[in-house]
Amino acid sequence: MSALLRGLAVGDRRGFADEDWLSFRQTGTTHLFSISGLHVGMIAIFTGLLASGVTRAFPQLLRIAPRRMWTLPPALLAAFGYALLAGLEVATQRSVAMIAVAGLAMLLRRGAGAWQSWCLALAAVVVMDPLTLLSIGFWLSYLGVAWLLLHAQGRRAQSWWRSATQAQWAVTIGLLPVGIGFFAQASWLSPLVNLIAIPWITFIVVPVLLLSLPILAVSGNAGEPLLHLAAWLLAPLIHGMDAVARWPFASTLFPEPTALTLACASLAAALCVLPVSRIARLLCLPLALPMLVSFARTPPHGDVEIHVLDVGQGTSILVRTHAHALLFDTGARFPNGYDLGEAVVVPALRALGVNHLDSLIVSHADNDHAGGAATVVRELSPDRVLVGEPLPDVQGELCRENRRWQWDGVDFMLLHPPARYPTQGNDLSCVLKITSRGASALLTGDAGTVAEMRMINLHREALVSDVLILGHHGSLTSSIPEFMDAVSPVLAVATAGYRNRFGHPH
Repeated sequence: MSALLRGLAVGDRRGFADEDWLSFRQTGTTHLFSISGLHVGMIAIFTGLLASGVTRAFPQLLRIAPRRMWTLPPALLAAFGYALLAGLEVATQRSVAMIAVAGLAMLLRRGAGAWQSWCLALAAVVVMDPLTLLSIGFWLSYLGVAWLLLHAQGRRAQSWWRSATQAQWAVTIGLLPVGIGFFAQASWLSPLVNLIAIPWITFIVVPVLLLSLPILAVSGNAGEPLLHLAAWLLAPLIHGMDAVARWPFASTLFPEPTALTLACASLAAALCVLPVSRIARLLCLPLALPMLVSFARTPPHGDVEIHVLDVGQGTSILVRTHAHALLFDTGARFPNGYDLGEAVVVPALRALGVNHLDSLIVSHADNDHAGGAATVVRELSPDRVLVGEPLPDVQGELCRENRRWQWDGVDFMLLHPPARYPTQGNDLSCVLKITSRGASALLTGDAGTVAEMRMINLHREALVSDVLILGHHGSLTSSIPEFMDAVSPVLAVATAGYRNRFGHPH
């Protein structure tokens, strides 16, 4: 619970467990456990009210400058300071920029409309950091506010609870197509969960946490009761979200939508949110249907697709037949926790519509081939795992040469390693031959000179392939001339990182 409180208070999410992130994704509440624009706005409002109270206690200050001159600059400074403490993420940048625009307009006695403030804040953030345009958070943050503004246009005054409910509905519907486009996933329970979670965290938990921060800065013991109160208030919500996240249909995975289906779904969302006629609203379902019922395209029976994923200096290859999927290697996992299986492999497979693996082959135990294996096993639940050598965190059968199987008219055969092979490391790599309608591909892992010579002697005819994934990323210790002559590939692919320090491919 302490890690969640740190994330809510200062945006430090390093202590979040994988189970926490899974629960947030399944319930669509990830946005709540980072420093949001609402946090910054509350700090600004609280500081402004405090400064206003000072001017009321000392009215002689108003002889020097009007009240807005005493309240707006401290509010902006407090918002900016808190945003700095939270790491100046996109949501906080947007909030500080919008507060600055609104404050400057008030100081200069110029009216700034909501859309004008939104545009100026967007321009300010992009000017400060142009690369923020590549951030998913940037688009979700600004589009979320845009949907709120669109929803608010032309609405009549109504009760606060009804207004809040409709606003939450508008943002959820509006961001649904974009969320599927970015994450290939949608949480159907998100509107209901957020209807409870947003006000509970925003108006109950966060104020207690924010009140504890200045007290903790002065005295740790004095601030502890407020931290315990915040944890006590947050606990039932977290337990409820964990229970909801375990429901079988909490969320749905989608293949990556095309630009056309994304545009149609966004138009459908706009028709749902904007005050339009009922006849126009009837178009929502047919416009959204292509995205909601889209199916992944698979190769025809007898054909095979091979996707070589970019995992930097490492290997990960997806092999798809008409009704089956095989992953060969999983990329690296680094000591700082960055996992290419989680960051690249799983999202890429889900974007292609692969949510389950029939087989996972980890060629050998080197980190750049096996580092992401645990994540892939957890997320994609392969029916069978084959490994070139034992792995510490994944259970699997050992690869053995001459093992064969067939999927959807496509033949698979392991050419290496044999049983009781007197070596270890790279030359224990699984080598897989794939044959489809007379065309073929050879996946070699990190097989080096010794393994290549052995396959030339025992499997020369089987080595002939149209496509070759070069052994050991195209290093000097593999792809010897005799082996290349035996394979005679039309296309050879080196799975090497850009400007890697090993000089691969040689």
